[in-house]
Amino acid sequence: MTTSVQELEKWFQDRPKWLQDAARRLVHNGTLVDKDYAELLSICLAESLSQSVSFSGIPSGALVIADATKPLRLESISDVKGINALAPSKPLEFGTTSLCVVYGRNGAGKSGYVRLLKHACGSRQPGELLGNIFSTGNQPKSAIFSISELGCQ
Repeated sequence: MTTSVQELEKWFQDRPKWLQDAARRLVHNGTLVDKDYAELLSICLAESLSQSVSFSGIPSGALVIADATKPLRLESISDVKGINALAPSKPLEFGTTSLCVVYGRNGAGKSGYVRLLKHACGSRQPGELLGNIFSTGNQPKSAIFSISELGCQ
C-alpha cells in the first residue's frame, strides 16, 4: 500500500463517524441513495448528542486501486494528409530507444509534427493544424500513429 493511501486512510479515521461511514458507502456502492442519507443523518445526530454510534468505517486497503496503465511507445507517424506540407509517403520514425531527436532545416515540418502530436495527445493549447497551402482544395486532416506496448513487441 502506498504512503498516500495510508495517509488518506489515517485521515478518514480522524473524521466524524458519519463521514467515515459515508466514505465507506461511496467506495463500495459508488453512490448514495435515500436510505443512506437517512442512516447517515441518524449517525450524525447520535454522534452530536454524544450517544454510542454503530457505524462501519473504510476497511484497510479499500482505497487501493491496481495500476492498469501500460507503458506505450510512439513508433511512427505516417500517411499524413492535409496537414502542412508534410510528406505522406515517408513516415516519421522514432526508433526503439528512450530518446529520439527530430532535427532538420527550417521549413522541414518539425513544428507541423509537434502540432499534430499536441492534437493527438489532447494538449490544452494544441495550436491550429494548418492545411497544405500547396494543395488545391480542402483536404481532410488525418494521420496514422503507430504505437506499441513496451515489453510486448
